Amino acid sequence: MRRIDFDFYKPLMMIVFLWTITASVVAGGTEELTSLTVTEAYTLSLNRLERIQISKEEYRAAEALYWQSVSAIFPQISFVAEQRFQNNASSQGGGGSSSSGSSSSGSSGSGNQTKQSFAGRFNIQQPLFKGFREFNGAASLKSQSHAAFGDYLRARQTLYYDVADVYFQLLGHESDIALLQAQQSTLGDRLNELKERVDLGRSRKGEQYQAEGLQADVGVLLEQTKGLRAAAKELLAFLVGLKADEFQLKDEMTLPTVEKLEVYLWKSGARPDIRAAADRAKSARNDVSVRKGEFAPEINAEANYYAVQDPDSNREWNILLTGTVPIFDGGLRYQRVKESKALQRKAELSLAEVTRRTESEVRTAYQNFISSVNQYLKLQDAVVIARENYEVQKKDYLLGRANNLDVLTGLTALQDDQRRLSSAEYQAKLNMIALIIASGEARQ
Repeated sequence: MRRIDFDFYKPLMMIVFLWTITASVVAGGTEELTSLTVTEAYTLSLNRLERIQISKEEYRAAEALYWQSVSAIFPQISFVAEQRFQNNASSQGGGGSSSSGSSSSGSSGSGNQTKQSFAGRFNIQQPLFKGFREFNGAASLKSQSHAAFGDYLRARQTLYYDVADVYFQLLGHESDIALLQAQQSTLGDRLNELKERVDLGRSRKGEQYQAEGLQADVGVLLEQTKGLRAAAKELLAFLVGLKADEFQLKDEMTLPTVEKLEVYLWKSGARPDIRAAADRAKSARNDVSVRKGEFAPEINAEANYYAVQDPDSNREWNILLTGTVPIFDGGLRYQRVKESKALQRKAELSLAEVTRRTESEVRTAYQNFISSVNQYLKLQDAVVIARENYEVQKKDYLLGRANNLDVLTGLTALQDDQRRLSSAEYQAKLNMIALIIASGEARQ
């Protein structure tokens, strides 16, 4: 059998080994980035931001308070075990603090037995009438719960704008960087052409310096924009809960046809914060009824069923009805009514303020959106004109009818209009979201 020469295959094996290691490293370092639309970024941020979770927990706490108030309407049932020690046998009373019936003094020689007693009883307490304070209090807390839920929904809506604001800022910076890099590339080609013309004596050295100066300015602006992009991406990463190098943006939003202003004003009446303010005003009115109910008499019922008694006094159950009529408290209840009426007026004023502010926000957002769309349409025409001007200036320069400054000016104007067009597009989309949020139509 022929012997295999491993020394011959060692270099080949080493190449295969290194290729395998390199391929695995490259494959591990090219993880696919998560593409995010503005809606997807908003959805991620809902589960990440603490302020949304805090608002949600506030609603849950308000709802729990409502159910606590409801429990006061139902009877309270408990089992009470009592062990009594008394210093005088004749004062023995059978066990229950609210029980009634005769007490036995016991016969001679049994004093040690009657000086202590034990009772186990089921106790039921039921309020019968408190001036409807329980019902009005429960209604007040129910309205507070609805108001907290409205705050939570509005916090979700305003978060949509916060995420969209950063999202479109980042898109704008990325678009600016692409346009500035294209401008640098164009200026580089222009500069190479000028250098050749200078060497041939067909252009002045000053024209080359003009192009180099403009290229340097574009480079500075490019670095500034990269810094702004990095800051915006870190902020968006904080909002969505991802690392800055784990996602990229995917803009799929289009500008819709705008409706009439009156439509948005009509829709804004159902905004969550307006409903929350209305619920708080309703809660304040119920609080006034609660305070007024403190002037009414209070009637309560209590029942006891004795399951165990030692010594046995033959009292298996009893019922106790109590009535309390307020007479004088130094004006405390009267001042509470005044306080609740003042808070009711405050809540009603807050509702009026929120309603007026909402109308103003809708009108402002509507005008901003219309203005940004008009700017976007005008800038589209401006970009077309600037591009034609730049092409004409280049042709005239080759024919000797224009100088280098004219060409550079035309190029700069074209690039500036392109950047303004990109900025106007993203601003129009952001203003559209602002209008939707102002009218209360945003995602909840």
